Amino acid sequence: NRNRDFVKFMRNGVLKIFAALFGLGMLVSCANNKLTTEIDTLEIVFRPIVSPNTKLAYSDDKSFPATLPFRLWAFDSAGESLLDGVDAYPVGDGLWKVAGDLLCSRKDEELTIYAAAPSERMDFDKEKGVLVKGYSMGEDVDLFYSTAVLATEKGSAVMELPLSFQHALASLRILVTNNLSTTSTLTVKELILSDIVTESDFSSLPAPRWSAGSQSGELVFWKGETILSDGENELEPAQFLIPQSTYAKCTLVCDVETGTSVLRDQVLSANFALNLRSGKYTTYRVSIYGDLSIKIEKDGI
Repeated sequence: NRNRDFVKFMRNGVLKIFAALFGLGMLVSCANNKLTTEIDTLEIVFRPIVSPNTKLAYSDDKSFPATLPFRLWAFDSAGESLLDGVDAYPVGDGLWKVAGDLLCSRKDEELTIYAAAPSERMDFDKEKGVLVKGYSMGEDVDLFYSTAVLATEKGSAVMELPLSFQHALASLRILVTNNLSTTSTLTVKELILSDIVTESDFSSLPAPRWSAGSQSGELVFWKGETILSDGENELEPAQFLIPQSTYAKCTLVCDVETGTSVLRDQVLSANFALNLRSGKYTTYRVSIYGDLSIKIEKDGI
């Protein structure tokens, strides 16, 4: 009996010791897993900026629009997709991040990240990069795109990645000068650009380009009633246009009052070379003369 009790005691003791050791091992394993997760993952936040060689149409401010989300696509060094159209949102202090945080495993490799805005207007193709399909100039919406390479080396738990955004569109500003006599009053009612590319597709790879199979037509650049003062007059801030090099036509609809008579809805037009490049802010000057002819010149280089 004593022998049986001793064997029973030893058996129970061994089982308890084994259970204790197993439980300790599980605790150590979980702790190691947690520690490994904390060390080997990287949270990425983004600081978007606008490329300094561009200007926004409505401002000289080169900061990224403060409330605009942008869409992200990311690939590892093997070309595997890590992000497929995920949006990042502003969180303050000039930073953007995806909802629920963006955690990447550190593997001492490079990630290629593509970004574009506005989110709802953008798409992506691995061969063609950022895509904009059927953009029409009547939308007058700025289009941003960016590419960045991130090295996921060991380091801090959070990495801030600058995103340098480019403009896919050009920006056009038109100034109008009244060269009629001082006794005449010139009221501009409409400014129209015609024979220009009005709709096209954009892709960022292998180099930024707008499709050749584009639609041509006219754009009412401005409409209203403005009496031209002395000097240069800007009818409204610049508009975004599809980059293009073409021989276009500019038409002004005007009322001319000479003091003794009023000429209503006079149509003044001239052809000119329109050269617009992606991300560039271009100014053209329209001069109106006494015989109601107009001359159009590009400003600067």
